[in-house]
Amino acid sequence: MEDNRSIELKALEGMFTGLRQILRGSSYTAEEMKELYIYATSGLHLIKEIKNYRIIKQCLLLLQDHFDLFEEYLLKNEETVIDLLMNLIRVRNRKVKESASDCFEALFEHISKRSVTEYHKQLIQTSISLLKKRMRISADPVEVMVCIRCYGLLAKAILNCFGQEELKTHFLLLLEISENKVLRRLGEYEDEEEDLELKAENFKKLLYKQK
Repeated sequence: MEDNRSIELKALEGMFTGLRQILRGSSYTAEEMKELYIYATSGLHLIKEIKNYRIIKQCLLLLQDHFDLFEEYLLKNEETVIDLLMNLIRVRNRKVKESASDCFEALFEHISKRSVTEYHKQLIQTSISLLKKRMRISADPVEVMVCIRCYGLLAKAILNCFGQEELKTHFLLLLEISENKVLRRLGEYEDEEEDLELKAENFKKLLYKQK
């Protein structure tokens, strides 16, 4: 017979799964949407307390599927959300890692598609600053590669908001970061073994870890 905690966890999983399915097309007040956002992001913190990764995955899918509905709260707390998602990308569970990576990239894709306004420009600058910070302090090439992909998703928005020369500056920065933070890791594999077959296998392992 299941204990009370197991039943509670299944109820939470069902709640987030149900919300993900019915939220679109339903009518909620601003206060209700704020509460739903708090519940969803609170669910992501549960990874520190429980090992029910299905709950975490459903929370991530809920946010990812409804960024437009939660936009006001996500963008007001952009740094907190980014830190939370990056922490989930580093967990050992592969399904959570993949879901967090997909959600992280979808967030930046959503940001990149906004209309060009002064607010949007400030949002892009903030996003770039947060990604740069993450790439600068991270020693994990997998995390850096995720940030580089998200940086790339902002390319069109950078071009539209700040012009070709600014985009070129960011592109050169990404090349430098890629060399220093990612390619050197690949170079370590090459230094260890000259066998081409083993190099290819090590490279595949690194790509597999990327999500």
